[in-house]
Amino acid sequence: SGERLPVYTLLAESYNTTPAQICSMLGIQNIFDFSTQKMKLGLNPDTDLTYAAMSIGATGSGPSLMNLANAYMPFGNGGVYYEAHILSRIKDSSSNRVYLENSTIKGEQVIGEDTAYIMNKLLREVVLNGTGEKALLKNKQNAGKTGTAENYRDILFVGLTEDFVSAVW
Repeated sequence: SGERLPVYTLLAESYNTTPAQICSMLGIQNIFDFSTQKMKLGLNPDTDLTYAAMSIGATGSGPSLMNLANAYMPFGNGGVYYEAHILSRIKDSSSNRVYLENSTIKGEQVIGEDTAYIMNKLLREVVLNGTGEKALLKNKQNAGKTGTAENYRDILFVGLTEDFVSAVW
């Protein structure tokens, strides 16, 4: 019998056994279906229908930065999913609008607002007291999650505020 730890500590310190246990409880097929159908993450069933891929993101080709941004977007957005994009508007030096993205993009409620709120709080612990402390913003409340590949070959961070989601490799 191991030590019992709060969920926020398990997430903040990247205990990978916890997501594997959740995958076991929910079933990797269910998680894969949600990830590909609702979140449109572009996963490959031949390489990504595994516990490693579904629990810690160890997909066949690795998660793209766009996929990571898409995956975390609902947590800071009240559970609403919008397809990630790079920019929304460009202004010149006189603050004249040069480009404005079509504002009629429709979102889809993919998780409950309460679930998004809880996940946001949990991800906040990652930047307050966990592996993402260096990403803590001083002027805006943020949350996020770190990730590393085997032998620290790749290091990733997905960060979010109430306005933005970004993924960095």
